[in-house]
Amino acid sequence: MKSLLVLFMLGQQAFADDLPRLIREVSEGVTPSVTCDAETCRDVVAAVCRPANPQTQLNSITADVNRRFPRPRQNASLTVQRTSAMPRFAAAEAAVFQRSPASRSELSALVEESRVNMVAMVEANTYIPADKKLLMIQKLRDVKVFFTAAEFIADKAAMRMRTNPQRGLEWSTNRAFEEYTDKCQDHGLEVNAVNVGNIGICPGLIASLVDRTTSKTELLNAISFTLGHEMSHSIGPQDFPEVYTRLGECYNTLSGNPQFWNGDGSGSSEGKGRASRQVKQAASSGKPTGPAPAAPANGGEEGPSGPDPMAEETTADWWGGQILAGRIRAQNLQGNEVIRTVGNATDGLCDSDEGGGYTSGNNRIGLSILRAPGMRESVGCQVPEAESRSCGLNGVQN
Repeated sequence: MKSLLVLFMLGQQAFADDLPRLIREVSEGVTPSVTCDAETCRDVVAAVCRPANPQTQLNSITADVNRRFPRPRQNASLTVQRTSAMPRFAAAEAAVFQRSPASRSELSALVEESRVNMVAMVEANTYIPADKKLLMIQKLRDVKVFFTAAEFIADKAAMRMRTNPQRGLEWSTNRAFEEYTDKCQDHGLEVNAVNVGNIGICPGLIASLVDRTTSKTELLNAISFTLGHEMSHSIGPQDFPEVYTRLGECYNTLSGNPQFWNGDGSGSSEGKGRASRQVKQAASSGKPTGPAPAAPANGGEEGPSGPDPMAEETTADWWGGQILAGRIRAQNLQGNEVIRTVGNATDGLCDSDEGGGYTSGNNRIGLSILRAPGMRESVGCQVPEAESRSCGLNGVQN
């Protein structure tokens, strides 16, 4: 019973930067030895990146929705386009959630779980100044996440009406529609998310993960990475640059590239370069390259220039990795279970190279996710000490 209590406490508390040592010490007493096959341990990132997602369900839903809901003429007004698209969005969402093992309410509960855990990380971290903690916690509590186009568009239109009431409701709603379709397309089935002060999870992302996963738990685990990534844009280096100074220095160190954080996202996630395919190749094949860089947290309007997008997106991957690692620890996943879980969460990143504000998919997985606290231990691969170090807000952690 005591061991079970310790594991439960770890699952709830192991989100702060100073806890990796505790995770390892406790796990030595209550967790059986973990082993991965030799091929996996030779290249953990390569193991995560296979097999490819066939996207059978996603392709079927997309074809059906496109057949049932034709588009208006090409030169139609935005209002006509939006009015035409709303039934298409609703049909796509209904089809996705009919196939999804997780309901909308369960996905919403996952949002709140991720929010609570991120707030706990901020509260527990001794490196973040007290005044910044309060602001970061408030921003996390304020961020909204939506799983339907209608809710996202209505909320974003209301945000615009508060800041630009003279524009009117129709203009505000049409602009929100444009922002949603820019990332989710006019059927909502792009494998992506939109973040313009509020967050919309495209149903295509959920459909793609339904194709990839085999249970509700696997699906929720996979989406948790995206939620951590997107929600963290509200507390990223654009608004809190001083909070992430040491995190950036750590990425420069572990990547072997002193300019990594400042926009040159090259470097090796394993300490020895490994080729990645081009972003353009991934895009042309229809595979996702990851959510697009987020707009400013001020609601998507023009704002002050911040740090390089590489820092913003790498920070978001770091937060997403922390949330995913927390679920892995709480469920006591081990060995190849961890490889599968990370593979589900990062499906589509493996084909991407540096560009558009991101480092390569190889680095995103190897530097930000597989180095999250306790992740290497859970995988069970013996790796050199230099490759087992992770990055925290207070710098390099062993």
